[in-house]
Amino acid sequence: MLRPFFQILAPLATLTENGARSQLTFSPDGKLYAADGDTGNLFWIDPRSTQVFQIGSLGTGSSGDLVFNGEYEILAIARGEISDRLMAVDISTGKARTIGDLGFQDVLGLALTNGVLSAYTSSGQKLVIDPQTGIASVQETVAGITGQIWGAADNPSRSGIVVGELPQIPQTGELPDPEPIPQERQTTPVYLDQTYRFQTADRASGDAIGGVPWWQVSDRPPQNVVNAFRWAYSERHSDNGVPRMGAPSGPIRLQTLAGQRVWVQEFATGGSFNSRGLIVMRESDSNSTDYNRTAIALFGEPLGWRVDLMGLPRSNPIPATRSPQGTDGWYIPFEYGSQHWTRQNFANKSIWRDYQAEYERLGGSGGWLGFPTYDPEAYSPPNTYGQRWEIARFEGGVIIWGSAVGAFSFSWQDVNSNSGKWRQFWNAIAQGRSRDEIRTLLDNPYSVFRENTNSNTGWATNVYRWDRNQGQPPANFWDNTANFLATINLGSNVRSDGKKGINLQDWRDGSPRGDRLPSDFFAMRSYTSAYFEAGKRYRAMVRADDGYQLFAKKQDNQRWVHFTPENQWQTDAYGAYKEVVFDVPETGWYDFHFHHYEGGGNAYFDLYWEELPSLLPTSAKQAEAFFKLQFKHSKYNPTGPSYSNNCGPASLAMLIKTLGLEPPGISIETSIDHARYLMFPDDPNFSEKEGVRVLNRDSAYTGDGNMRVGIQRAGGRAEEYSTWNDLDHSLMEGKPLVANGRISSKWRDQFPEPTLYGSGGDFHYIAVLGKTPNGKYIVADPMYKGGPVEMTKNQLAVFRGENARFLTFTTS
Repeated sequence: MLRPFFQILAPLATLTENGARSQLTFSPDGKLYAADGDTGNLFWIDPRSTQVFQIGSLGTGSSGDLVFNGEYEILAIARGEISDRLMAVDISTGKARTIGDLGFQDVLGLALTNGVLSAYTSSGQKLVIDPQTGIASVQETVAGITGQIWGAADNPSRSGIVVGELPQIPQTGELPDPEPIPQERQTTPVYLDQTYRFQTADRASGDAIGGVPWWQVSDRPPQNVVNAFRWAYSERHSDNGVPRMGAPSGPIRLQTLAGQRVWVQEFATGGSFNSRGLIVMRESDSNSTDYNRTAIALFGEPLGWRVDLMGLPRSNPIPATRSPQGTDGWYIPFEYGSQHWTRQNFANKSIWRDYQAEYERLGGSGGWLGFPTYDPEAYSPPNTYGQRWEIARFEGGVIIWGSAVGAFSFSWQDVNSNSGKWRQFWNAIAQGRSRDEIRTLLDNPYSVFRENTNSNTGWATNVYRWDRNQGQPPANFWDNTANFLATINLGSNVRSDGKKGINLQDWRDGSPRGDRLPSDFFAMRSYTSAYFEAGKRYRAMVRADDGYQLFAKKQDNQRWVHFTPENQWQTDAYGAYKEVVFDVPETGWYDFHFHHYEGGGNAYFDLYWEELPSLLPTSAKQAEAFFKLQFKHSKYNPTGPSYSNNCGPASLAMLIKTLGLEPPGISIETSIDHARYLMFPDDPNFSEKEGVRVLNRDSAYTGDGNMRVGIQRAGGRAEEYSTWNDLDHSLMEGKPLVANGRISSKWRDQFPEPTLYGSGGDFHYIAVLGKTPNGKYIVADPMYKGGPVEMTKNQLAVFRGENARFLTFTTS
């Protein structure tokens, strides 16, 4: 027979003052919680004193019961206009979140039994609720009731059910979890009988836990401290993937750390001294309810962490800026340092004092150093120079600390190459320079210097630094005079092989002047005197690591000529030589320039140039040997027809002759008919003449497609262009061309003797066989009986028009 026991704690009016607190539940540790049915506010009630403390709100009226999901989360039903909804509230923070709509109204009862969440509607329907989505379904209807169901009951459990998504622990670099703690040894802080003690999770009775006596604190912590520590443990026990802190291994107690009085509690695996974490709160904050700021959880730290170097923590973990290396993580700021945790390292790394100041100066985790990968440790350079040294390693480099000079940062490239900034630092240490002198030196490590140069016989070179964050230096890098480093002489402009240029300069991982210039991120503007003739072709051969540009300036009129695309770095000369073919518009002396930049790693530059023999004529007189008329003429086609549409085949025949590809011993007319045969490979009406195949169809028209086929079958490759630059470049590279256009009276009148121009015409082909030294085009029009002529760009434009095309004949 049950013997019920009742005790009046307080009049109901006291508990419902200023609200209808009709929903009540007990937490697993025996505390009483309530909800206001009208407002949805949540409260904690002290049964002994009947004091009521608000801890949060649902944001709308509460519809039914409250149940605990685990130790620190309340599940509740909130009223909605169309559907009630399932809510969850973290009692440590008071934060509420909506899980989802139930799909039912007037859900007044809620229970959690054996991990199954159920509820009852006022009409007697029993619902089963999905804790992930809040969606409810009818399991059964309760029979035999005459009124309404106003509530349900459950047995509070610490285990609860999983609602929502938990943070994922990264797989790489994961720390092993501690061995499982036996149930009888798992401890949870509780507040009992005016003392702060530990009680087993399963509430087993006894005088000891695993042989450890009950803890009793003589300097009892204030209630706010207890609440703050409980909040910190709940909020930070597994925050964003941070490893668990384990179970408490001692009570909350006062301790002096870093010269300050603080409340401290240690956490360990099974109560051993192998501590997994701490919660710390300054005694001065004992009355504060701002738990997020005052109760600070430290992961993986023993009680004796480096308080002498770092001071006390200033906040809980803060998301850190992603590093340039792509790493994400958190950090805890301390009074004189910081602690860092990353998914990649999965462990705490700390820096302090001088390290912290240098790290902040460079932008913290978002700067080029990235996250720390090791705590500072002893370092032994080859010569200590009478100092004690330490080094802290980071993703992007190191911070080195000397007892007399403090902390300085270096990239891994500086350190591993043992050159540049790293060498400057140790040279300064060896000279006994002060901290400020070294800082000035490293911020401006290279003093300007100038060597004697003679650009008539050698290479005069100005060297500049550039910002590594730019990827490449700007094309006009020399305009920034603040980046000027030195003027140096790179030696003779005649190579050891007798060619004009510069012998291979291979600086490996250094620079042209060793310690006097940086080993990386420098750019050079170099020039020497060179004589070039208009109408001739030249070839430059260059090898460069990393980038280069080639151009020249005429000395008497300062006119620039670009041999590589203007204001564009070229990076195609790494390893093997790159050929750059060029010419100049005027004969004379030039300042031949190369620009070169180095980004990182090895660096070298190698260059020579030479004149190329030209296959194309450079005057109308030279072109006489290649000229062909499309109809009968005593000099230019003695056996030709009196009339023809042979402009296309005649122009192609002139290109073939100019390039030395014409079969020997054939007449002009046979060469034209042979060109037509090449243009029409599918025509079966060909014949043999003078030892070659010909197609004698003087009245047939030809087009660009036929011209392409003819060039290909003659042993070349057709390239189509439309701009004047392309035309000039093609001729400079030894590629003659055919141009299409229209015959007009203005076109005829430009010839030296217009009466010698043939009759008829409209659409027409001509050949352009070369250029003269003064820049005129050598035009071979198969309609003009006077032979090849020299024309300016404006004259040739009369024929080509605005949208005309031309086809080059190249054998390369």
